[in-house]
Amino acid sequence: MSPLTVLLWLACAFLFISLIAVPCIFVYMNKQRKKSLKEYQAMRNSHRLTQHKINLDQNTKGTSQGG
Repeated sequence: MSPLTVLLWLACAFLFISLIAVPCIFVYMNKQRKKSLKEYQAMRNSHRLTQHKINLDQNTKGTSQGG
């Protein structure tokens, strides 16, 4: 086999792998991004509910003087 043929085969293999790998990487990155956003939103909502509950507890304790 001549060196030019080997180089051509290597170039074709690299191109083939690139055409498969690049879209797969983008799909994987998009899935990870969506998963991370869902986790972030869940954490944010949980923190927001906890803060709201703390505020409600403080408001009810402060206003009930009894009597």
